[in-house]
Amino acid sequence: MKELFHRVGRIARSHFSSKESPLPPDAPLWEKQTQADPVTAQVSQEEVQYYANLELPVGASFDAIKRQYRTLLQRYHPDRYAKAPAEKQAVAKQVTVQLNAAYEYFQQKHRR
Repeated sequence: MKELFHRVGRIARSHFSSKESPLPPDAPLWEKQTQADPVTAQVSQEEVQYYANLELPVGASFDAIKRQYRTLLQRYHPDRYAKAPAEKQAVAKQVTVQLNAAYEYFQQKHRR
């Protein structure tokens, strides 16, 4: 679980640190996400989180989403962690659930 939050936090920090922000670089992420950003202003916070879970920039194409989903699913699939400690198995299951939720969301959005 901790690894997932570090991964998502790193992605979110890199996304927001590239833009001029009046906040210091060590400000909490939720403060940075509330700043006006022309790309993220058009999408919901839920969608921004799904992009972060898939390690993609906001506004990525559906083909990029599909490719990244398959790559991450292979990396974090619970079967790869069958002989790992229980903590790593739990993290892998949770990451897989989050990846599936994100992909399902974008798949439904793509079909509309």
